Amino acid sequence: VLVAPRARLEAMFEAGKADLLIPASSTLRRDQHGLFIPMLGSRPLLISLQGARASINTMQELIERRELRVALVRGYDYGAPYQALAKELSSQGRLFYEVDALSVARLMQSGFIDATIMAPTILAGVAQNDARVYGLADRLRLEALPELPWGMSGVYLSRKSLTAEDQATLRELLDKAGRSGTVMEGFQRHHRQADLAPLVAGHSDDRGLGHCGELVEHVLDLGWVHVLSAGDVHVLPAVDDVDEALVVHAGSVTGLQPASLERVGG
Repeated sequence: VLVAPRARLEAMFEAGKADLLIPASSTLRRDQHGLFIPMLGSRPLLISLQGARASINTMQELIERRELRVALVRGYDYGAPYQALAKELSSQGRLFYEVDALSVARLMQSGFIDATIMAPTILAGVAQNDARVYGLADRLRLEALPELPWGMSGVYLSRKSLTAEDQATLRELLDKAGRSGTVMEGFQRHHRQADLAPLVAGHSDDRGLGHCGELVEHVLDLGWVHVLSAGDVHVLPAVDDVDEALVVHAGSVTGLQPASLERVGG
């Protein structure tokens, strides 16, 4: 079992040293290295603490609010607008990169940063599971930015390290998991309704409709660990909000464990 930040997991996946990248949102760069299996629909939000400040409705408004300090998780990628925003905030000297969502939560709890961008279930998940930021989830303010629309996320299968047969087997298993509804049911059991608003349970065959999302930038932090059975399965517990990758040295992957899927959230 290896422990690595999200950015290192990305590098391992691109190098063919990780067979699965999970959870992960869909990006053009990742498409070059793997086959994407969507499982939920979601969108990243601007997250801050509840307060009296005026609402922020666009990325430009966030850019203009120079007094606000922002922290992002290194390795997260929500598309070109997100990357452009990060570049601009960095040029202004008010962007901080952290290795995981827990580090971001701790900075927010201490008042060192004012906001972050990620799926609400990511930050809420670490706040529920770590005593150092306990209670933070109840104080979160969620704001949608139109430049960060609904997108697809789920699981990437490596084109480099997995055989075509293993890819087909895993794709079939993950498609079934996406259609079963157990993932969304797990979120519903362990998260507040407000945090679930940016999630949509989706059919994994609806690949062009955006009904697949952030499992997602955060499933394994919520307890989806024993996903595969009867194979040599290694979990890489990333310290970034357990935004982990699964490394499967696929030999005899025979099925998904429904009971394990239902443990999403703990």
